[in-house]
Amino acid sequence: MMMDDPLTEGPQITSKMIGKAQGLYAMAAQNDLSLLMVVNYVFTEGIYKGSSISILGRNHIFDDIREMPIVGGSGAFRLAHGYALAHTVQIDMETGDAIVEYNVYVERSRRELSLHLCLVKALPCSGLAQGESVKRVESYFRWVGNKETWSSKPLSASASVSTPWGGWRYCMGGFTVLDSGFGSCKGVEMGLCLCSLNGKFSEQFPLAISTKRMEKMTRLNFYFHDVLSGSSPTAILIAGPSSKMANKFGSTFMIDDPLTEGPEPTSKLVGRAQGMYSLASQHDIGLLMVMDFAFVEGMYNGSTLSILGRNPVLNTVREMPIVGGSGLFRYARGYALARTVSADQKTGNAVVEYNISVVHF
Repeated sequence: MMMDDPLTEGPQITSKMIGKAQGLYAMAAQNDLSLLMVVNYVFTEGIYKGSSISILGRNHIFDDIREMPIVGGSGAFRLAHGYALAHTVQIDMETGDAIVEYNVYVERSRRELSLHLCLVKALPCSGLAQGESVKRVESYFRWVGNKETWSSKPLSASASVSTPWGGWRYCMGGFTVLDSGFGSCKGVEMGLCLCSLNGKFSEQFPLAISTKRMEKMTRLNFYFHDVLSGSSPTAILIAGPSSKMANKFGSTFMIDDPLTEGPEPTSKLVGRAQGMYSLASQHDIGLLMVMDFAFVEGMYNGSTLSILGRNPVLNTVREMPIVGGSGLFRYARGYALARTVSADQKTGNAVVEYNISVVHF
């Protein structure tokens, strides 16, 4: 069942609408009423207007309380994870109409940090002048080409860090550089990946390390070619509504779309987008996207990224959550920004640019 259900503040149908539940649910058990839920909660009110959270889980509807995982989000809920607790308030067994209360618990990720864009700026240490503080920090951070050499001596200092989203984020309690057993961190232009972070400072740096593994951010750019026409389409309609539905709500397409380095169809193939998208909104062109980017070139050959999110295709830039991955992208989380390069209104063929930011080990 494809849905575009209203979300309201209260159980009454006349209660204030705060969003929409857009996606699908399917009967996924032979012996009980268990639903597979693939849905985006899209918020239309208040500080979360324009943001969404993505749910993928099992809904055993006869249980009083059902828990489902939140696997991602967009906007204010970028990199979110958490869970939703569902409780049926009312159900009409004849029509199937239902009102369900949701209590949602979301941990919004600490803002992602691209280590290769970060710089350390020393602030006055206690009892030291600014210049002396800088020298003290620099004596422990020795820049050697693209590698960082570490001292085994701990260092406590106050610092602030330049972040990709602009401005400075201040360290409340200082940081301590540790001897982690690493000689260097390849490809990293600063040392906070090997810092012990104190107090609130850790809220700004989710990429702080364990002693064995370090998270990194990868950015990818490629072009998605969705071809519905011709003798070899890469997207085909597999389910749809009756012909009476003017807006084609519920139409579902399976895709095996090429991903290329450039926008031209003849550009080098770097992967395939495999999965499906569905028209999940009654009032605009909002797609439910459930797909894998399977890479076939270079160091990412054989690795994949998984997307589950909402794609309002008429927006200039659309954000969708990356909820997992495989191979080099194992344990991945992140987001994709999509921008339409060209679209043929007659055939439905389109070329879409994707910019990917993903955190992984």
